[in-house]
Amino acid sequence: MVSNVSYKFNPIALILIILGIIAVAFPLASTMTVGFLSGILFWFIAIFLFLSAVQTFAYHKLVSICSIILTIICIICGYMVIFDPLAMSSFASFITYIAGFIMIFNGISLIIFGLEFRPMIYMGILTLISGILYIIIAFYMLNPLNLGLLIGIWLILTGVLYLFMPEYKDYIDV
Repeated sequence: MVSNVSYKFNPIALILIILGIIAVAFPLASTMTVGFLSGILFWFIAIFLFLSAVQTFAYHKLVSICSIILTIICIICGYMVIFDPLAMSSFASFITYIAGFIMIFNGISLIIFGLEFRPMIYMGILTLISGILYIIIAFYMLNPLNLGLLIGIWLILTGVLYLFMPEYKDYIDV
């Protein structure tokens, strides 16, 4: 039997591994870089919300006022995340906590559903364990240095996974 799977060098993998090594070597700089990019993203969202508020003001004033309030919040959050690495770490930690609790809840529901459909029990257990790990990791993300290390480790692991990603010769075109 001939396999239709081959492996070839992926330059993205090398770039991710190099960026991961740099992030591990300079964790505070990587946290500040992620914070800067996140802050810029907040400001782009603020621009979109403001333009949306201007367009909808004639039709629905309450929606426009809510959009302007969200615009102000996005501008403040963007400023904080760009110029305060601790704010970036706190924000990332908070989001990770929320994701962890959602995963725990989802894992429990999958386990309950799995009582009728056996493969779901395994998915539920995996999701439950992942949620607990997310909460543990979120605790360490409060320190900007730890967040930088986590970013670096994630980049390295992603790069290694890209190295071993197969390339399929045949594919189904839908």
